[in-house]
Amino acid sequence: MTVSPVERPVASSAYSFVRFIGGGLAPYAAGRLVIALNIHVPFYIGSGAILLGIVIRSPGTASWPTPSGCRPSRSRPTLPARLPPPARPPR
Repeated sequence: MTVSPVERPVASSAYSFVRFIGGGLAPYAAGRLVIALNIHVPFYIGSGAILLGIVIRSPGTASWPTPSGCRPSRSRPTLPARLPPPARPPR
C-alpha cells in the first residue's frame, strides 16, 4: 500500500475490489469451464497461474525498489544456542 502513487484508502479499496471480484467470479468461471471442457481444466489453469507467478517473481527481486523509509535487512535472525527446559507443572 505504501508504494502506491495514490493514498492508502484508495489503494486498499482497489485491492479489495479486485480480490473480492476474483473470489466471486472464480467459482462461476470454473463451473463454466467444467461444463464446456473438462473437470481438470480449472486446476490446470490454477497451476499455470501459480507457475507464471513464480516465473515473474523469481528473477531480479533483489533489485526491486523498497518503500521509502524501509531498509532491507541483510542479517538473519538468530536463535538462542540452547532453549530453556520446559516448566514442570506443580504437584
